[in-house]
Amino acid sequence: MNITDLVNDQKHALNEKIMRLNEVAYYLKLSKSTLYNHIRAGGFVTAISLGVRARGYLRSDVDAWIESRIKAGKAAA
Repeated sequence: MNITDLVNDQKHALNEKIMRLNEVAYYLKLSKSTLYNHIRAGGFVTAISLGVRARGYLRSDVDAWIESRIKAGKAAA
């Protein structure tokens, strides 16, 4: 990895959207209860700490989770 790649990775990280739980639930069209069930079952992305009592989810991680669900559904069919 060269310096240009590192700079581009840092720029991407700074532009990354962080979504709170309510935003994720709305984005996925799931209830918060269903989302909590996925989290408890270990079947959802890991949250990042935003503070003592605040957590968020990277939109790219949520999008990757959606893609994995699509692939799993196609494989099962």
